[in-house]
Formats: sequence, C-alpha cells, structure tokens
Amino acid sequence: MERSFEHSIQIRSGKRFWPLDPRVEEIDIHDIAHALSNICRFTGHCLKFYSVAEHSVYISMFCPPEYALWGLLHDASEAYLVDVPRPIKPLLLNYKAAEDRLMELICEKFDLQKEMPDCIKQLDYDIIGNERDQIMAPPLVPWGNQSSGIPGLVIQCWSPEEARDLFIRRFWELYHGYDIDWVTKHSFGNTSVNIDPVDVKLNRQVDSWDLWTSDN
Repeated sequence: MERSFEHSIQIRSGKRFWPLDPRVEEIDIHDIAHALSNICRFTGHCLKFYSVAEHSVYISMFCPPEYALWGLLHDASEAYLVDVPRPIKPLLLNYKAAEDRLMELICEKFDLQKEMPDCIKQLDYDIIGNERDQIMAPPLVPWGNQSSGIPGLVIQCWSPEEARDLFIRRFWELYHGYDIDWVTKHSFGNTSVNIDPVDVKLNRQVDSWDLWTSDN
C-alpha cells in the first residue's frame, strides 16, 4: 500500500501513522497509553467512562507475572485501529488481518511471544462479568458471556489522565523493571480506592516527565 496522507492518521506526538502499513519503529508506548486511555469500552455505553487502558491494567494485574506485559498490551492495536464492537469485527473486510499485523509488530517491539497466552484470553473473557455487572445497565436480554467475573475485582472508572498515567507506569514496572508498589499502595479488590497518579511511587531517579520523554 502506498503510504499516502489519506491512508494515515495523526497520533498523539503529531506524527503520522499508517494503520494498514505499520512499521515497528513507529510504534510508541506513549501513543498507545494516550489513545487507550481515551477510548471507552463497550462503544461508550458504560454508565461511567471506563477506558481500554484501565481494562488492560486489570488484565496485567490478575494474570501470571510472566505474562503480565502481554496482558497490559493485549489490546494495544486498538490505539491505532480503535475498539471495534465484537459483533461488527467479522463483517469488516481485512480488519482481522490489520489487527493481527499490528499485534505482530507490537510483540516484536516489546519482546513478547507472538501468540496471545491462553491465560490472557481467559481473563479477557472473565472480566466481562465484572464489567457487565458493575458498569453497565441491567440487561433486558441476558448476555452470551455468563462469566461471574474475576473474583474481588472492583472497577474504579479512572479518568483518562489517571488511566494513561497508571498504564504507562505499569509498563515501566514490567518492561524496565522499576519498582512500583502496587500491592501495598493500591487495591483492586473489595475495597475501592481513589488512585492518585502522583502517589504511585517510582524509583527516585525517575520522575513522571522522564516517563513521557524517554525512549521505549
């Protein structure tokens, strides 16, 4: 495909990105975090704003540690292709191929195995129960997914700014090894907490400006 202007989108950085002709060097975690934090799950039909970024952080927290980065990035292609409703995806010609190509490059960029681990697929199914029961209106027709949810997960409905900040900090914890004290500082369990992004502690040598200006 010709990389013409009309086949590209402008991303957070002001650069152009070609979703149907992506290059691994053009994929940036900051663009992903920013976009996913502004995309609402369920086509915006939640009772409160609930971002793809927040959903992704939860998946990363409840999966085995060795797959946590895959969990965080399992929907990363949506930063460039948006969150298409599940019933529509099969009807969009070549959408699945574009999604698969992007995820292949995202895996290459961030040193992930190419195939999504089964535990991520299961958690992505299970969390629907939490989302259905906690942030959606009572259904007039039962959902096809009858999952009871991930035990103990209480959805917080972070603002886009909180979701972006916590997504990128979670990435730095998993990919760069910085110690962010998630377990003792914040709970995703039965006690709801207000999460202040400034209160998430990083290694003292790294401040939030570094998070948004350093290379991946």
